[in-house]
Amino acid sequence: MTDRVRNVSEAIAAREGTTPEAIVKSWESEIPMGRLGKPEELAGLVAFLSSEIAGYITGAAIQIDGGWYKGVM
Repeated sequence: MTDRVRNVSEAIAAREGTTPEAIVKSWESEIPMGRLGKPEELAGLVAFLSSEIAGYITGAAIQIDGGWYKGVM
């Protein structure tokens, strides 16, 4: 949930004649965790990957989407 998400939901709501909250709820209904992620949650991963603890990680695809993507990466 970022300012960009809020702006996009407002634009879609205006175009579809609904509310930004309804648009966000429709997006959240597709996410198994039932909500959009927070910037802090991405920041936590970035901090970990930037730390010495993750020093042996040379490449990875990490989904930060609350379970939305249902395939295998």
